Amino acid sequence: MDQTVSLADSERLLSMMDNLFHAVGPGIAEDVDRSDPRRPWRLLLLNRAILATRTCQRPLMERAFQSLLSHLPEDAAEFFREGMAQVEHASYPPQARELMLAYYQAWGLPRTLH
Repeated sequence: MDQTVSLADSERLLSMMDNLFHAVGPGIAEDVDRSDPRRPWRLLLLNRAILATRTCQRPLMERAFQSLLSHLPEDAAEFFREGMAQVEHASYPPQARELMLAYYQAWGLPRTLH
């Protein structure tokens, strides 16, 4: 059984995730209690960014990455570090690797004051 997911299927699923993202009420989207790493809002945003990356479509990736930076800045650096490792070892096209690299360099590198 072939379990390869088509680009069209990924884009449809991402569209559904986008709709859910926009439909979530403020009580969930405020994400006040961040003590549980399995909270639905966090999982939605991270999985949305993962799926966007797998589409290799720059506008979809940018939209998901910006949402991640806006809503989960504490998770963004690790996401971009792990994403960079994924795109380097998998067969991602150059435009997807370049975009991940740009976000990794802006947000994923360790920061020092000096």
